Amino acid sequence: MALDAPRAASALKNDRVLVLLPRCCHWYSVVLGAIRLGMLPMPTVTVCTVSDLSYRIGRSEATHGTSSTAAAVSRACQRVTAA
Repeated sequence: MALDAPRAASALKNDRVLVLLPRCCHWYSVVLGAIRLGMLPMPTVTVCTVSDLSYRIGRSEATHGTSSTAAAVSRACQRVTAA
């Protein structure tokens, strides 16, 4: 789910990307970069629980994501795929 270089290269226009970063300079770079690539950024607050994240990922059908807490996103993705 992390938006690393190989997956970013496969990103398509209108793909949804979950942005789970604190409000810092990197947040703006990620959101503006996603918009420039034609992706749909979904800013998410960092206080989300695993169940909140799994709901957002499942409901939005996000295909990419970036996070400062990759473990929480990984657990949420596992919950979505198990459902």
